[in-house]
Amino acid sequence: MLWTFIASCAISAISGYSDLPESPAQDTIWLDQQKRQVAGRNGAVAFRVTEHFPDSTKRIWEYSVDGRLKMQSDGFRKEGRDMSYYVSYDSLGSKVEEGMYHGTTREGLWRFYSNGRLLTEEEYLNRKANGIYRRYDPGSGLLLVEGSQRNGEQSGAWRQYYPGTRLFYREGIFKYGLRDGIFRTYHFNGRLKRLENYDWGTVTSGRCFDSVGNEVAYSPFIIQPEYPDNLDSLLDQEVYDRGTRNKGLRSAYTSFHFVITANGAVNDLQFYNVGSVNEGYIRRFVARMKRWKPMLLDGKAFPCRAECTLSVWDEGARISVVFLPR
Repeated sequence: MLWTFIASCAISAISGYSDLPESPAQDTIWLDQQKRQVAGRNGAVAFRVTEHFPDSTKRIWEYSVDGRLKMQSDGFRKEGRDMSYYVSYDSLGSKVEEGMYHGTTREGLWRFYSNGRLLTEEEYLNRKANGIYRRYDPGSGLLLVEGSQRNGEQSGAWRQYYPGTRLFYREGIFKYGLRDGIFRTYHFNGRLKRLENYDWGTVTSGRCFDSVGNEVAYSPFIIQPEYPDNLDSLLDQEVYDRGTRNKGLRSAYTSFHFVITANGAVNDLQFYNVGSVNEGYIRRFVARMKRWKPMLLDGKAFPCRAECTLSVWDEGARISVVFLPR
């Protein structure tokens, strides 16, 4: 059968499994749009091939009905827990995400891709982002942001680079998601541009310098955009309730960006990848946003790009946003 042939080819193509039995037990099921099993090909949008090995490990492939690989998972048990290494693919066969599941929970280092290029690396522990965070510039592939997270919040030293370069843009310390302590901002030529002291997210003092090192009058450099209502509530309504709670979606990730104009309007929504999230949910989520309070640079409204990372799992949804001046 076609599926047997595809699965056999996939096993032979993966290195490090040459010692596995040649003919493990295998089953194939058909799936509809909500990943529910159906009786046959009619009404199915995908099929899943599972191979069971004598040592209780298993390998799963999921294909679209035309034979394109969508997902691969290697499952095993460790210390009494079900674990699996999961990889998903887009319609062109490029990776979208990969990492380890402990049961249904992300654990350890996960990597997320856009058009086959590494976009984000993020560590998970105890159902939340804990550990390193790295985001890469989608154009050049160079590091854009790096830091660490604790229980889903920015924590410790963070550093941001000018896009497409290895030049520092800003660096400082976060505690519980808030800037705390000294933050330094640099001119493109590497000279210090701004020296600010934060206390739990509030600037308490600051100094400014021009591009040749002369001190100039201080004024607040940047005030981040603010959403005038509860963004998490809107996220739950348009993404979590529609995708996970009502549709049985196990876990999903997507990354996208949109522009907040100088008058606070939202436009130019673009996706890096959609993953398992229905693209329509994201478009509705963004379309229903109220007008933002725009980014302020030196007291003037300024357009910015909102770089968004959205995670959805069985217990909720989370969005992290990095605002970049345009």
